Amino acid sequence: MFKNLSNIKYILKMLQDKQVPLSKKAIVAAGILYFLMPFDFLPETVLGFGLIDDLVIMIGIMTSLSDIFNKYRPGSTIKDESKIIKEASYTIKDDTKR
Repeated sequence: MFKNLSNIKYILKMLQDKQVPLSKKAIVAAGILYFLMPFDFLPETVLGFGLIDDLVIMIGIMTSLSDIFNKYRPGSTIKDESKIIKEASYTIKDDTKR
């Protein structure tokens, strides 16, 4: 659960990446707006439970976008997905026949 919260530091990189679809960026923007809005499903004045809905929304967003955030982690080898070979065809020639 908290591993997904560590993805927060990759949000800015994701939002600046032109390869990330606008729909994924909109999910992050909606989560940030919900977190900043003055009204919630559970108001903050409810004894200790007010931030739970904010936390659940944030964890849900971080979990659903974790595959995108992985490419920004140090040591990640996938930087440009357009350069990945998705399919290849090949032929094996039998040179032993004479």
